[in-house]
Amino acid sequence: MAFAHAYKRVYREGELFKAKTVRQCKSFVLSELPEAYRLLACAGRGTVHQIRKANRFIVLLAECTDCKAVWKKTTALDLEEWMAALGPKGWESLSLAYLIQEVGFPANSLGLGGTLPDFDIVGRARNGRLVLGQCKKDAYSVTESVRAAYANSKNADRYLFAYGARKTLLPT
Repeated sequence: MAFAHAYKRVYREGELFKAKTVRQCKSFVLSELPEAYRLLACAGRGTVHQIRKANRFIVLLAECTDCKAVWKKTTALDLEEWMAALGPKGWESLSLAYLIQEVGFPANSLGLGGTLPDFDIVGRARNGRLVLGQCKKDAYSVTESVRAAYANSKNADRYLFAYGARKTLLPT
């Protein structure tokens, strides 16, 4: 766990930079932590980050002294706690796992999420059908552009993985 003192203010070339000195740190071997921690790819590279979407997992690191304790607490989380702790990338991974398991969707080379504006998962199922999926972890309301994208994709199997979203109807 890191403790910091008041901000140190530094002016350089007309810009204000704020910094805190970190005094006490913990470190964990990433490969020895549960898989959920691998979703935090950008964290901890030369700076201190605040990761709001994965606070539950960060709290576990703060509470534990070693990787074994993190594993013990992580495996004790119930399904509701896991779902709440998953960030958007974790939700996309879980949605992809559903498609692989239940629909026969092979993992493909397209990146998961961020590939297209209206779809996070794009590819073909083993039966040859086009599969389009949109994953939303946070509160989500279907926009007109998303409705149009789904309506114009009648020859595809379309999925909306919306966790915690308001109920909306999509064209069939």
